[in-house]
Amino acid sequence: MVDAVKKWQKSDPQKSLDTWRKLSEANSALETRFNTLSKLAAEHWEAYKGIINSCSMLSGRSKPMNRAKQILLKRCYAKDQVSHAPYG
Repeated sequence: MVDAVKKWQKSDPQKSLDTWRKLSEANSALETRFNTLSKLAAEHWEAYKGIINSCSMLSGRSKPMNRAKQILLKRCYAKDQVSHAPYG
């Protein structure tokens, strides 16, 4: 597999550099999101646990990222106290 990647890099150096750059950016963005989730879990455990429980109940046709964002906003940033109910 390594040989195939090296061959591809040599055959189209510009495209391979662009692909590696995009992959690196995507990996960095993913790392940032995981760090944010880790911080959320540490600072707002009950809300985080509720979000995870809510997301686990979504169907495959749902848009979990949008739903999770709505739940997060409702639980963490609402004017009222954070709700500890398992669902948003």
